[in-house]
Amino acid sequence: MEFLFYDELIAQLKPTLDELNFKESEGGIFLKDNYAVKIDYDGERQLVNLKAAKAQEGSNLEFINLSQYLFTPEHTKRDVEAVAIDFDDTLRKELGAKKEVARRKIDLPTKAADGETPTIEAFTKGFLDIFPQYRDAYRDNIAKNGSFHYVEFYKTYGIEKTLEICREPKNEKQLGKYVNFLNKYFIAGDKAVISVITTVLIGGSFYNNRQLFEEKFLPKVKDMNYLYPAAVNSVEYVAKHNNIKSIF
Repeated sequence: MEFLFYDELIAQLKPTLDELNFKESEGGIFLKDNYAVKIDYDGERQLVNLKAAKAQEGSNLEFINLSQYLFTPEHTKRDVEAVAIDFDDTLRKELGAKKEVARRKIDLPTKAADGETPTIEAFTKGFLDIFPQYRDAYRDNIAKNGSFHYVEFYKTYGIEKTLEICREPKNEKQLGKYVNFLNKYFIAGDKAVISVITTVLIGGSFYNNRQLFEEKFLPKVKDMNYLYPAAVNSVEYVAKHNNIKSIF
């Protein structure tokens, strides 16, 4: 069975291959010094493979699998990006080459257009407006992952900042501003935004910091008819489920 998206996958990997100084040779093989890589597809097992070999004078190339990715006929062109990210990371790890992406070239998120439901991008735009010190961390997240892994970002920097604001008496005014921001997006945002607010920022911050939650955070949301019960329920929910606690 032919891999229908071979050209698309190679196109997505080409910038990395160029950066690492691979040159295309015959038979879809890319060479760098005595190192060779290629992509092939095992139609019987429905696996697209990243293979590598070390060239030895007088010997044929003996390729081994570096990574495999299940790719069935139900997968589409949109799924190729996930394969490319996996193969990019694998090849860089194999060669000891760090991913070099200029942070300054990564655009900051934008707000939602009028009438549109705010997504994670719009929510993150608001978060970075309040806490601009995390703009480089946002760019680093994208540079590292190839796209914005928002749970990873918020479980690190969102929880960090939520706890910091609540613990410092001098941050009373900023805490009020932050809570108003959360309430705004909890009411207006999409499912991903609501999940980040409740499960990560509130549940993840306070499931094991109950006193701080009750003394500092809850009084700020007591008049917020939707966010208040959601906050209480989220902290209780995370506290009772080890599979969720384990991500924090």
